[in-house]
Amino acid sequence: MTDTAPTSTAFDTAEQDEVRAELRGLVRAFCADHLPMPQVRRVVEADAADAGYDPALWRRFAGLGLAGLAVPEEYGGAGQSLAEAAVVAEELGRALAPLPWLSTFLAASALLAADEEARAEFLPGIVSGERTATLAQGGGVRAEGGRLSGTTGPAPDAASADLLLVVADGALYVAETADRRQLTSIDGTRRIGALTFDGTPARRLGGAPDLAPAMTVLAAEMAGGARAALDMAVAYAKVREQFGRPIGANQAVKHLCAELLVDVEAAAALAAWAAREPSPRAAAMALAYCGDAFAHVATECIQVHGGIGFTWEHDAHLYYKRAHASRFLLAAPDDLYAALIP
Repeated sequence: MTDTAPTSTAFDTAEQDEVRAELRGLVRAFCADHLPMPQVRRVVEADAADAGYDPALWRRFAGLGLAGLAVPEEYGGAGQSLAEAAVVAEELGRALAPLPWLSTFLAASALLAADEEARAEFLPGIVSGERTATLAQGGGVRAEGGRLSGTTGPAPDAASADLLLVVADGALYVAETADRRQLTSIDGTRRIGALTFDGTPARRLGGAPDLAPAMTVLAAEMAGGARAALDMAVAYAKVREQFGRPIGANQAVKHLCAELLVDVEAAAALAAWAAREPSPRAAAMALAYCGDAFAHVATECIQVHGGIGFTWEHDAHLYYKRAHASRFLLAAPDDLYAALIP
C-alpha cells in the first residue's frame, strides 16, 4: 500500500507538527507490528460472540499512553488535546485496528463531564487499560429511583466492557450490571452490542455527556479508512494490466482516483479542523462528510479492483463494511445534515 499520509495545516505550529508526526508514526508502527491485515482477518473470522480484541495487546497499547491521550494527567492520562486524539483515530481507522479505543474514548470523554468522585474512581483504570468501558445511549432506557429499565441502542464493545456508562433521561449513569447482547454487524472488525436493564441499580454521575468529541474522532477514523482504501485502489491500478498497459493509464480510472483523492483530502482536512476548533456543529459537519466520503471511496475501491474486489479473500470489502457500519454508529447521517441547517 502506498503512503499518502496527510501533511500539516495552517492550524499547526512547528512543535505541534512534530508531536503529531511522532504520534502518527508510533500508532502506525504499532498497527504494522501487532495488527497487520492477517491478524485483523482472524478477528473478523472469529466467533462473533468473543470480545473482538486481544486484552493483552490492548493493555500494551494503553501502556503507550494512547488509551487516555485526551485525559488530564491528574487522572493518569497524557493531557493532550482532541487534535492528538484525532491523529490516533485516523491511524487506527487506516489499519481497521480491532481495539476498543473508540469505546474507551466515548466513556472517558463522558466521565470528564461527570462529578469529581466519578472521574477519580473510574478514569485511572480506563486509561491504564486495566478496565474497558463503553457508553450506551438511545433506545428506550428510563431512570427512576436509582434504577434503570429498558434497552439501549447499539454501542461499541457493549457486550465485553467492564464499565457500563448509560445515558438515560438526560443524565449519565453507571450501571452495576446488564443483560448484554452482541448484535450482528456487517463490520467484523468492531463488535457492537446492546444493554438491557430491568430495574437495575445505577448511580447517577452527572448530566448527559457531549458527544461532539467522540463524533470528531470517529470522523477522523473514517478519514483514515478512506485514505487506506484509496491507497489500495491506486496501488492496484498501477500493477493490474489490460491490453498491455496498467489500468491506471486509462483516463476513466485515472480521473476516478483523482476524484477520490479530493474526497479523502477534504475528509482529512475537515476532521482535523473539527479537532482543532471543536464545537458540536464542527463535529456534526465532519462526521457527516467523512462518513459519506469513506463510503464512496470504499465503494469505488472495489470497482477499481474489478472482480477480485468482490471476493472474500481481498481486503477491500473490510473497508466497505467498516464505512457503512460506522456511518450510523453515533448518529444517523440524515440527522447530522439536519442539525447543520440553520
